[in-house]
Amino acid sequence: MVDLLVWRDLKVWEALRDNELRSEYSGALSKAKWFPVAFSLLGMGQAGGGDSLMGVFEEQIRESLKAFDPELEPQIKITSAELADHWYASEATEDEKAAVNSFFSREHKCVPEEFRKNSGQKKFGQELVRSKLPEGRLRGKI
Repeated sequence: MVDLLVWRDLKVWEALRDNELRSEYSGALSKAKWFPVAFSLLGMGQAGGGDSLMGVFEEQIRESLKAFDPELEPQIKITSAELADHWYASEATEDEKAAVNSFFSREHKCVPEEFRKNSGQKKFGQELVRSKLPEGRLRGKI
């Protein structure tokens, strides 16, 4: 099915044998620009410390962006960790930053900037998400 959405210029719809399916969907689907994300959930999102299912979706969307539009990929914040990192850097108030500072001081015995430098943007964002501090501001973005 993904081939029908992505490779329109290769005339994949013409190879479809089901005329009813082709006539019903080909025209309607051609009017929109699609960004399909196809992956298997088999063995993904395990309970008990494994990746959450939402995290699996976020990472698969990131991988699809890399494959289909590598120039656009770095500009888009998708994962909860990326959004939380962006929130801290660009949108958090001084009071919110003080709360983040308190969290990192208590949990990691360092300031947020030091943790981000040593552990990287992804881990820093994951810790922000774990702190639940950006939740209200990110609701609707995640």
